[in-house]
Amino acid sequence: MSSQPVKETAEPNKRTGQSPWQQLTRAGTTTAVGTNGIVAAVSGLLSIWSGESGRCILIGISIAAALIFVAHLVYARVRASHRREIAALVDRYEEKLSVLQRATAASATKQRREPGYARRNHQLEHELRSLRDMLLEVLVRTTAYRDDLELTYFIGTSPAEDVVIERRRTTPAVEAPLSLFTTRLTMPIEPGTPLLRLEDVDLVARSDDDRTSVRIFALTEQTGLLRCLFAFFPAIVGPTDWSVRYRVPLWTGLRSTGVDRLTWTPLARHDEPERSTIVIFTVRFVFPLGTHRDVAVWDDSGALVARSEDEEPPTFIWTTTDPDPRIYRWRLEWRSRKR
Repeated sequence: MSSQPVKETAEPNKRTGQSPWQQLTRAGTTTAVGTNGIVAAVSGLLSIWSGESGRCILIGISIAAALIFVAHLVYARVRASHRREIAALVDRYEEKLSVLQRATAASATKQRREPGYARRNHQLEHELRSLRDMLLEVLVRTTAYRDDLELTYFIGTSPAEDVVIERRRTTPAVEAPLSLFTTRLTMPIEPGTPLLRLEDVDLVARSDDDRTSVRIFALTEQTGLLRCLFAFFPAIVGPTDWSVRYRVPLWTGLRSTGVDRLTWTPLARHDEPERSTIVIFTVRFVFPLGTHRDVAVWDDSGALVARSEDEEPPTFIWTTTDPDPRIYRWRLEWRSRKR
């Protein structure tokens, strides 16, 4: 790699914006002005003297000022030279780094074009996911807990206003503190629904007393499926109230056709698969203001879900105890939106 010659009288210093000649001139000018000022002041004082002694002192001062001026010129010259050398080293480093980055990118592109690269990469990703899920399953199985769960769905007039709040009272088994918790978020599954990742849903998790920190990790991010891991610091050892809030466009179908459905499945207990981990299960549907006579909700038995008459906006509340680990369904109707 060849280096370009440096033009000392024309090329500005990249760090200061001045050419070496400008730096040299500035140093010289500053020194000369300062020296001349001192000489003029001393000359004025010595002008009151007459005789040989005053002239000798003035000559000595002038010689000293001239020596200082020359020293500053030499110092400026050496400093400018050092700055040029440093700038040249930085330029060569940046150029080599750029070449290395281009070579790395070209190598990665070449590997992607090799036969079987995509298949091997997909297989490796699948194996890593399987191993991760297996380890997490083992960790989760080592701890038992029971939950009181309240799901609140805020139905907005636009997708940006659709919000879900999950409130839980989690009680771990006496013999096993709980540090990890997994669950699926409620996600839209209609055809054409875009992929929503963890960073897309503005998810926030916290304990009610803020004594326990809750960290969030995405385990599975697929269209219609967002499975998360919640880690408690410190691990919870007694009943703990905590909540999860996220924003997801769940009710686009309800707004466009006037009818929509929600399904939800409680998690089965590992020690008793015929029972779920939930003790008290509550679901709340909150419609926009001014829709009191326009909306209704039915459960999977066909019964009309009770509406809280003293709440505004309109709120429908469904609750049960010890739910089975099966699919629960609700049908929502917004009459004025029907086509």
